[in-house]
Amino acid sequence: MIVTHSLTLPCADLGPQVVDSGELGSSNRSVAENSKNDAAPPGADTATPASGEAPEEFDAVAAAAEFEAALHSTDGGSQLASTEEYARMLESEVESISSMLAQKEVVAQRAMARADQAVEEIEESKQRLQLEMSRELERRVREVLRVFLEVLDDLDRAIDSARAMDHNPDVVAGVELVRKSFLGRLGGFGVEHLPAQGQAFDPEVHEAVSTRVVQAPEEDGRVVAVVREGYSIAGETLRPAMVVVGKLGK
Repeated sequence: MIVTHSLTLPCADLGPQVVDSGELGSSNRSVAENSKNDAAPPGADTATPASGEAPEEFDAVAAAAEFEAALHSTDGGSQLASTEEYARMLESEVESISSMLAQKEVVAQRAMARADQAVEEIEESKQRLQLEMSRELERRVREVLRVFLEVLDDLDRAIDSARAMDHNPDVVAGVELVRKSFLGRLGGFGVEHLPAQGQAFDPEVHEAVSTRVVQAPEEDGRVVAVVREGYSIAGETLRPAMVVVGKLGK
């Protein structure tokens, strides 16, 4: 059983109107439904999910992809500016690294130059040391050879004494043979005899011990007697000959 009530509402222009209570209830329900529809977000489904159906889950990956796409589409100019700034930063870093490498190259070249100089100095020192050792060895060898030359001098004196005392010629010949053999052994070390008799006096190879007055002009300034024979080695005087030099008399 439906009971309707009539309400009298004031109306500005038309005067009192009679509105049926059934129509008023229907109107109130329409306003309530419109209010619910306005409160729902645009595009939302206002239908009530069926009983037993699960609500749709939120997709984070899809949302992130949509956000990335929106960012690229709305901030393209800012992104380009950021890329150019990053490129300039990289160029600055490359230039800085290139400068550092150039400095390191200079340092390395200087170090190599010092190393080369050190190697040259070491080689020069080795050469000087070898030369000094060679000279020292040669000096000692010459000292030993000079000692042997004294033995040769003794043989010469023995031969002269034997000739002066008219000893057995075979003895003299034997001593001369020994002297010749001994001189040959010294020759193996580069020792050579320096003839002095009748030669012009040369202070490089002769040592004057006295002078003798001579009458012949051709004997003036020449060796007229040999007191001790002289010898050379490798083209240098090993021991000068002791000689008597002729001097022209007035």
